[in-house]
Amino acid sequence: MSIAFVNPPLDQYRKIMRNFDCATESKANYLYQPYDFLLMSARVPADCPFELFDAIAARWSTEETLKKILSFNPQIIVLAMANTSWDEDFLFLKTLQKKLSDTKILVFGDLFFEAYFKEQVKPYVDSILANPVFINFSELLQNRGDWQEAPPLLPLKKPHQFELGLPKHDKFIHSQYRWPFARHYKYTTVFTAWGCPYSCDYCIMSQFPNYWREANDILLELDTIKTLGFKEIYIGDRSFGLPYQNILTLLDGMIERNYQFSWSTYFHPNQYTPELLEKMKMSGCHTLIIGIESHDLLLLKKHGRHVTANNLEKLISHAEHLGIDVCGDFIIGLPGESKASILETINYAKQLKLDYASFNIAAPLPGTSIRKAAIENGSFSNSESSHYDSLGKHHVIGNDLLSSVEIQKLKKQAIRQFYLSPSFLIRRIKKLRGIQHFIIQASEGLKLLVKQS
Repeated sequence: MSIAFVNPPLDQYRKIMRNFDCATESKANYLYQPYDFLLMSARVPADCPFELFDAIAARWSTEETLKKILSFNPQIIVLAMANTSWDEDFLFLKTLQKKLSDTKILVFGDLFFEAYFKEQVKPYVDSILANPVFINFSELLQNRGDWQEAPPLLPLKKPHQFELGLPKHDKFIHSQYRWPFARHYKYTTVFTAWGCPYSCDYCIMSQFPNYWREANDILLELDTIKTLGFKEIYIGDRSFGLPYQNILTLLDGMIERNYQFSWSTYFHPNQYTPELLEKMKMSGCHTLIIGIESHDLLLLKKHGRHVTANNLEKLISHAEHLGIDVCGDFIIGLPGESKASILETINYAKQLKLDYASFNIAAPLPGTSIRKAAIENGSFSNSESSHYDSLGKHHVIGNDLLSSVEIQKLKKQAIRQFYLSPSFLIRRIKKLRGIQHFIIQASEGLKLLVKQS
């Protein structure tokens, strides 16, 4: 058995990250590792020939990508697809299937939340993968699967433990993989959990069950990463810190083994405790990305997100005290959000003294309440609903109070006001940690501002 993971090419070399839950386009110069592929690599048998063909990172054309895959001649291809790049991805799939008609093709992506896209790919694939953590490639090779979801998602929302094993980190080293908050160029991704325990209805991630790994399983992976020479880690959990006692055990193990990793992660304000944050710092955590979304907590509550300003501000204050940077994630243009409300959110972002801010546009992504409402009110049909993402570069949908053009302008205004503030620039200069950190930060900042021009 031989297996190829394929991240297909795109015209204009757009930096798209395709995953099971959602696809995003780089807002600056970064390009994440294809971390769902990285997870799946742990399921590839040790004696199985395996290659990653990442045409986005390598900047290959369609012809170059196909030539390299044909030369490898795999028995199984796992192809990433995305709603935001549907037309090009679908064309690539059809071309690939025609050239390798005897090869089993498995696909995954955010678009397969909807029956329309499943039906479109049905003639060309053997299975649609629903999650990356329970895949048995030997079984999939033997059984056709009839384009069913394999393996299926567990129906319950409560967390489930699983053992991952060792992802093949050595296959996921590329000079183009850049994590924007990293302090070292070379980095890799680790998951303590996959899926999301929360239920924000504007986020597709809330549709996935939460699977978590026992601390010793993760420590074995970290041992391997250390031997490969990595200093920088992105912990890719959608919300790091659960189950609480298991994570404390993990952090204690990282401290005792003295890995000296530099790492960052997404973190929900509701998971904050002083003990947890202090152990995160001791184990090497330098940056948290937290979902603030909006200053209007009542609006967020309507969408299933429950946070308090007090807890959020305690977290940010404690992080500042410990020397942990904080990036706040914000969403512009949620249903019911006015221009005045968005301007208040921009001011709130500046008042919080954040180290970074990521301003995203509320998008009708598959599996979200925004998409469901857009289809129900006739804003678009299923067949017209692709090419939307939180970057908002190509397609933006307005809300009930603002047009798509107004929302785009407010996003650009938010970025300029936050990042060109003298107090922000002074703050960032004071927090630089070495030449690599400076180059990464400067590159990301310049690219971010250029993309807003």
